[in-house]
Amino acid sequence: MNFENEITVEVDCGFDDLKKILNKYDFKVEEEYEINDIYFISKDFKSNEPLEILKNVVMVREIIEKDKVTNYITYKYKKFNDRGEIVKQGKVNCQVYSIESAKELLKSLNYKELIKINDRITVLSNGIDEMSLQSVNDKHLYIEIEEKCHYINKNYENLEELKKVITRYNIPIVGNDYFVKKAQIEMIESGLI
Repeated sequence: MNFENEITVEVDCGFDDLKKILNKYDFKVEEEYEINDIYFISKDFKSNEPLEILKNVVMVREIIEKDKVTNYITYKYKKFNDRGEIVKQGKVNCQVYSIESAKELLKSLNYKELIKINDRITVLSNGIDEMSLQSVNDKHLYIEIEEKCHYINKNYENLEELKKVITRYNIPIVGNDYFVKKAQIEMIESGLI
């Protein structure tokens, strides 16, 4: 399993206003793609505690890039502290040929579909920092910053460095939460928890 730190914040302005903020700091589009996740959980799982649910889901994931589509069954490991902040996370991807066959496999293993998340992602960098803008289900706008950059030669050393990227550019965020759980928000909005 690959482990990596990241933060996710919910942006407290619209996409156009955020683009204006980031354009002032010379951010340019590096990549655009889409991820479609279908979350599954065992039919035997009994807890309604959101963080416990998130630790026990398996996703069928479709990544749609400019030149290709890749499908996975994905498990994301998450360890939370007592404040609900993610202190360790990692993921395992198992490539599959078909979304439908992956769904069929999980259903035959007694899993049920929980939620769907459509994530339109725009990766930006300005030579100093890198971030991903994420429009989720056409309802929420998030920024995710990962420890390892893909388009600039940089690795953030710790969570505090990741958080400073948000404050450095005066990006308005909802609350003071640097560990927003997109799936948890979707479960709440869907009435599942």
